[in-house]
Amino acid sequence: MARVLGTKGDLSSIFSYDAYFQYGRTNYTQVYKNEFSIARLNRALNAVNVDANGVVVPVGTPGSSIVCRSVLDNSDPTCVPYDPFGAAPSAASINYLNVFGVIQGITSEQIGHFDITGLLGDAGIKTPWAEDGVGINVGVEYRRESLELNPDTSFQTGDLTGQGAPTLPVSGNFRVWDVFGEAQIPIIQNQGSRSSRSASVTGSRGTTSAAAVAMTPTRTRSRPSSLR
Repeated sequence: MARVLGTKGDLSSIFSYDAYFQYGRTNYTQVYKNEFSIARLNRALNAVNVDANGVVVPVGTPGSSIVCRSVLDNSDPTCVPYDPFGAAPSAASINYLNVFGVIQGITSEQIGHFDITGLLGDAGIKTPWAEDGVGINVGVEYRRESLELNPDTSFQTGDLTGQGAPTLPVSGNFRVWDVFGEAQIPIIQNQGSRSSRSASVTGSRGTTSAAAVAMTPTRTRSRPSSLR
């Protein structure tokens, strides 16, 4: 989602302005399906053969069955034994082990910009050898960018067999204020065999503040179209 609101116009016959505010936001959702839970897998593999009274007996004992130890101690009554080396695992055991993980996140950017351009030739400010007058542009710009990443409990605890190490939540932002200025000064124009000469002066000053994450923004600025 992106929204832009802006305006520009003339302040006088010499000065004009340009201002805008821009907001952008991206919502991120990632869902991993058909994963096995490591915690459930450990419980499903920890199985014993018991008789009708819950007493451990040798496999093959009449009336016995294989159950999870977590069922016997009631720590996980829903556990279904899983045997990766025997016949095809039962649908019940696969359904017990099968879980999914979700990661949700938001990234956003806000930019506020205001600048003033002055064509000072209309006020008579120019060199004696130039046709065009001095041009200036000054302004200020603010930018804020933020990030939030929120994994669910399965990701944060590293419980998914296919996802490696735990994925931890992240949240942070940074803000930048820039003050900038530029001047274009034609020195010589159309003076017979003399070549045209001009000088450009630019400068900017900015401050950056960050929270939770530290980032160093890099920005470039093209010359305002009114000074080209």
